[in-house]
Amino acid sequence: MKEATNSSSVAFPQPVELTPSILATTCTLTTGFLTALLLASISPNLWLVGGGFGALYGNEVAEGYNKLQQMPMEEQKEVKPTSIVSKITIKVRQI
Repeated sequence: MKEATNSSSVAFPQPVELTPSILATTCTLTTGFLTALLLASISPNLWLVGGGFGALYGNEVAEGYNKLQQMPMEEQKEVKPTSIVSKITIKVRQI
Protein backbone atom coordinates (compact mmCIF):
# COMPACT_ATOMS: atom_id res chain seq x y z
CA MET A 1 0.00 0.00 0.00
CA LYS A 2 1.27 3.41 -0.93
CA GLU A 3 1.23 6.36 1.45
CA ALA A 4 -0.41 9.60 0.32
CA THR A 5 1.85 12.57 0.08
CA ASN A 6 0.62 16.06 0.90
CA SER A 7 2.66 17.82 -1.76
CA SER A 8 0.42 17.08 -4.79
CA SER A 9 -2.95 16.24 -3.20
CA VAL A 10 -5.90 18.65 -3.08
CA ALA A 11 -7.71 19.10 0.19
CA PHE A 12 -11.40 19.91 0.32
CA PRO A 13 -13.07 22.24 1.03
CA GLN A 14 -10.99 24.90 -0.58
CA PRO A 15 -11.63 28.58 0.09
CA VAL A 16 -13.61 30.35 -2.63
CA GLU A 17 -13.63 34.06 -3.25
CA LEU A 18 -17.21 35.27 -3.51
CA THR A 19 -17.46 38.13 -5.99
CA PRO A 20 -20.61 40.08 -6.86
CA SER A 21 -20.76 38.48 -10.32
CA ILE A 22 -20.58 34.95 -8.88
CA LEU A 23 -23.27 35.84 -6.33
CA ALA A 24 -25.51 37.34 -9.02
CA THR A 25 -25.08 34.30 -11.28
CA THR A 26 -25.81 31.88 -8.44
CA CYS A 27 -28.90 33.81 -7.35
CA THR A 28 -30.18 33.95 -10.94
CA LEU A 29 -29.73 30.22 -11.48
CA THR A 30 -31.24 29.31 -8.11
CA THR A 31 -34.23 31.57 -8.59
CA GLY A 32 -34.79 30.22 -12.10
CA PHE A 33 -34.66 26.64 -10.87
CA LEU A 34 -37.01 27.26 -7.94
CA THR A 35 -39.44 29.18 -10.18
CA ALA A 36 -39.47 26.32 -12.67
CA LEU A 37 -40.19 23.88 -9.84
CA LEU A 38 -42.99 26.05 -8.50
CA LEU A 39 -44.58 26.51 -11.92
CA ALA A 40 -44.32 22.79 -12.65
CA SER A 41 -46.14 22.00 -9.42
CA ILE A 42 -48.84 24.67 -9.91
CA SER A 43 -49.50 24.21 -13.63
CA PRO A 44 -51.94 21.27 -13.25
CA ASN A 45 -53.99 23.40 -10.86
CA LEU A 46 -53.93 26.77 -12.64
CA TRP A 47 -57.72 26.70 -12.87
CA LEU A 48 -57.81 26.74 -9.07
CA VAL A 49 -55.41 29.69 -8.85
CA GLY A 50 -57.45 31.57 -11.46
CA GLY A 51 -60.64 30.83 -9.57
CA GLY A 52 -59.13 32.24 -6.39
CA PHE A 53 -58.05 35.46 -8.08
CA GLY A 54 -61.43 35.69 -9.81
CA ALA A 55 -63.21 35.37 -6.47
CA LEU A 56 -61.08 38.13 -4.95
CA TYR A 57 -61.74 40.40 -7.93
CA GLY A 58 -65.47 39.63 -7.85
CA ASN A 59 -65.58 40.45 -4.16
CA GLU A 60 -63.91 43.82 -4.76
CA VAL A 61 -66.32 44.65 -7.58
CA ALA A 62 -69.32 43.71 -5.43
CA GLU A 63 -68.07 45.86 -2.54
CA GLY A 64 -67.60 48.82 -4.88
CA TYR A 65 -71.10 48.34 -6.28
CA ASN A 66 -72.59 48.18 -2.76
CA LYS A 67 -70.83 51.41 -1.79
CA LEU A 68 -72.15 53.02 -4.97
CA GLN A 69 -75.68 51.84 -4.19
CA GLN A 70 -75.57 53.40 -0.74
CA MET A 71 -74.55 56.85 -2.03
CA PRO A 72 -77.16 59.46 -2.85
CA MET A 73 -77.75 59.91 -6.60
CA GLU A 74 -76.16 63.40 -6.62
CA GLU A 75 -72.89 62.03 -5.22
CA GLN A 76 -72.95 59.09 -7.62
CA LYS A 77 -72.74 61.46 -10.57
CA GLU A 78 -69.57 62.98 -9.10
CA VAL A 79 -67.82 59.60 -8.76
CA LYS A 80 -65.05 59.22 -11.28
CA PRO A 81 -64.96 55.60 -12.41
CA THR A 82 -61.58 53.92 -12.27
CA SER A 83 -62.43 50.57 -13.82
CA ILE A 84 -64.53 49.39 -16.76
CA VAL A 85 -66.90 47.63 -14.36
CA SER A 86 -67.67 50.83 -12.45
CA LYS A 87 -68.13 52.74 -15.74
CA ILE A 88 -70.69 50.20 -16.91
CA THR A 89 -72.42 50.22 -13.51
CA ILE A 90 -72.78 54.01 -13.55
CA LYS A 91 -74.10 54.04 -17.12
CA VAL A 92 -76.66 51.34 -16.33
CA ARG A 93 -77.83 53.25 -13.24
CA GLN A 94 -78.27 56.43 -15.27
CA ILE A 95 -80.55 54.71 -17.79
